[in-house]
Amino acid sequence: MAMAADGRTLAGALDDGRIALWNTADPDRTGRSLSAQYPVYSLALSGDGTILATSGGGVGWLWPTAASGRPRALTGHEGGISEVAMSADGTTVIAAVNIQIPGPAPGEDRDRFSLWAWTATAPAVPRRLTEQPGTVDQIKVSADGKAVTGIIRHSSKNNEVWVWRTGDPGTKLRLSGGHRISSLRDDLFISANGATVAVRADNQPGSRGDAVVVWTVDEPGKPRRMAGDVDLRSAISISTDSKILTRTPDGTGLLLQGITKADTPLRLTGQQGIIDQIALSDDGSTAAATTNDRGSGSQVWLWDTAAPSRPQRLSGYVGGTIEQILLSGAGRGIDVLTAAEESGQTKYDQQLWHWDTAAPDRPRELTGHQGRLSRIEVSANATVVVGSGDYATWLWRTSTDERARLLDGYHGPVHGVALTSDGRIAAGRGKDGTVWRWDLTRPAEPSRPFIGQRLAITEIALSANGHLLAGTDARGTVWIWDAASPLFPGRALRGTHAQIIGLAVSANGRTLVGFDGQGTIWAWDTSRPDQAARILHRLHEKIKDVTLGANGRVLAAATYSAGVLVWDPLDGETARSFTGLKGEIDQVALSANGELLAGGGSGGEVWTWDIQGSDQQLGHLLAGHRSAIANVTVSTDETTIVSADSDGHIRMWTVAAQGQIGPVLSGYLTSEQGIALDDNASTLLATDSDGNLHLWQMATRHSMPACVTLAERMRRTPEWKQHLGETSVQEACHP
Repeated sequence: MAMAADGRTLAGALDDGRIALWNTADPDRTGRSLSAQYPVYSLALSGDGTILATSGGGVGWLWPTAASGRPRALTGHEGGISEVAMSADGTTVIAAVNIQIPGPAPGEDRDRFSLWAWTATAPAVPRRLTEQPGTVDQIKVSADGKAVTGIIRHSSKNNEVWVWRTGDPGTKLRLSGGHRISSLRDDLFISANGATVAVRADNQPGSRGDAVVVWTVDEPGKPRRMAGDVDLRSAISISTDSKILTRTPDGTGLLLQGITKADTPLRLTGQQGIIDQIALSDDGSTAAATTNDRGSGSQVWLWDTAAPSRPQRLSGYVGGTIEQILLSGAGRGIDVLTAAEESGQTKYDQQLWHWDTAAPDRPRELTGHQGRLSRIEVSANATVVVGSGDYATWLWRTSTDERARLLDGYHGPVHGVALTSDGRIAAGRGKDGTVWRWDLTRPAEPSRPFIGQRLAITEIALSANGHLLAGTDARGTVWIWDAASPLFPGRALRGTHAQIIGLAVSANGRTLVGFDGQGTIWAWDTSRPDQAARILHRLHEKIKDVTLGANGRVLAAATYSAGVLVWDPLDGETARSFTGLKGEIDQVALSANGELLAGGGSGGEVWTWDIQGSDQQLGHLLAGHRSAIANVTVSTDETTIVSADSDGHIRMWTVAAQGQIGPVLSGYLTSEQGIALDDNASTLLATDSDGNLHLWQMATRHSMPACVTLAERMRRTPEWKQHLGETSVQEACHP
């Protein structure tokens, strides 16, 4: 991910090879998607955000970020491009080409690299800067494009640092003192004028961080190890005038120092606790640091370097351990990412806070995102903050109180789906515990997030009318959202001290039930969300799954040893038990009217019961699966059942004929909530083993013969009973 200096342009490389471009001034507008030929390996954005350079699959490209611009390939060089870098003014592009020359015998191949330079206006006319032994790990270009530095890796030697300047064949920067050069990203720095190079180097054993080694390019044989060490988790903090911020080896203070021995380090002190993470403004006038102390917790400190012993403690936030700190380039804003901890393990309960440095006691919590953030960026003027996780990117404007804006929807695997009865709206649970909404009538429209929760959502349930979405989070708290308006935060329901592990919601969204790990079933009236939950039943059996029918008047629960229990939750009647011939029933589903019950067994059987008919407890068997049933669902009109087994096979069954219809679908998700069906079985939604969503639209009810369609409608009438008795639909149509 890269952001322009003014914060208006944001670029991100996606795993599928596409490049996403957003105008942060208009975050609600869908970003441009640039289709690269190969997954992007490196990406660079000019300071004004007008030009993007990328590499991938051995090819380099220049992309004008304007909507009318067309990409141009970097050509005229020899070999495949592995890395690109660009000057801040966007005029110069540098590419590294790594090649392997076959040796006289196996294992004797030689690594060589070359560096090539283009002007942005002439991408077909390169200039070779150098060719020499080794492999390029990183390259950086000075702001004016007149100097390039790189970390060169050798198979049997320590990594080396080189600099190439206009008209210079290259200079190796000598390293001494036993340091080894790191090859991690963002560990290499070159000043705007190309006169200074800095690199992160492995520190001595026992140190709390790494060391910084600095050279003036005119004195390549005189490396200087800066006093103190740098944060292991972030880039080197260097100002535009080449002042470097480090923390003292014991963590009790900060050191701001120039690159020459004549520059006396400025010691920044006055904070309470041991310093953890550090940040520096572009002009070196403002420094920030975090401390994590068991007694006082995490703190954020701000120094005006003109008053090095009088830091300000930033107050007003309530958060856990600080994971990341950023100071805007102009020093006007500080952003920190915190995470709560439970039993020493970081949870999803992250918070993002922003301070205007002019008001250190009035932070603003940046809210509205979903899932874990792994990286945050802030524009130089502190007006735009961007956070990204594994599958989504979020944007905040610090001048407003608006919640996060999602940039272009969710791009990750889906591990659970639900569908409205009309097949128009789908909800899904992401691999990272986030929850999303899709309008299936507008497939080009990005997904929209359900927000408000801090922890990962583990299970979801959507009412058939599309009014209510419910979910349980990692602590077992139950959340509800207005499914028609996902931008309104959800709310947590109260009244249980137990951890809810499964949910079901009535078709009209008014009744919600959940069960815990001890066999207790709880119920909420969602029209009164402030009321506490009530206990419906305390079973002597642990529960595997629950389902609701007839707008909450029929409740079915799959248990470990008592089969499927069915009762009216409002009347408190004695539960009726339904079983199969063998194995346990793991999954259950009810038709909308509550008359048809379907269950999936551990032995691969699918069973159906007419619970409004006779007292017969043994159901009808639908045979065909060869592994345990992971999911089963019934169409609202009671005509079709869909089941998925643990081997990823999906089968569709007609209730009337008690047989399979259509081909077996293979390669789909084997966990619960992997399939969903609409009211008349015209829309089927399923997730495959990679978490991709698949949608089938069936124009007719599986193109059933007219006899079967008519018989299905007639079989519950008195006339059928009078003239055909116990004849099944299949027997009536196929004598």
